Amino acid sequence: MIREDKTPAKKMLSTKNNIYIGLCILYLVLLMINRKYPIGDITLHIVYLSTWSFLLLWEIVDVLINRKKNISFIVIISMVLVMYIANMLR
Repeated sequence: MIREDKTPAKKMLSTKNNIYIGLCILYLVLLMINRKYPIGDITLHIVYLSTWSFLLLWEIVDVLINRKKNISFIVIISMVLVMYIANMLR
């Protein structure tokens, strides 16, 4: 059996992926519950915004730590957040 050594960077990436997948699953579960038993839109908005905010934070940390020059993902995620917040406040 081949054993793969997990470096701290790989462990951190795995943790980030697990957090993001968990937030997405939480949103989908709440969305399904909301169809049967109305729990209020504010809960769904908070979970949805937290998924995009986590992605934005993830990309900002990635740019700052890894000194990446490509900030297009940060711009795209920021635009999605602003559009969703504007739509939510409408």
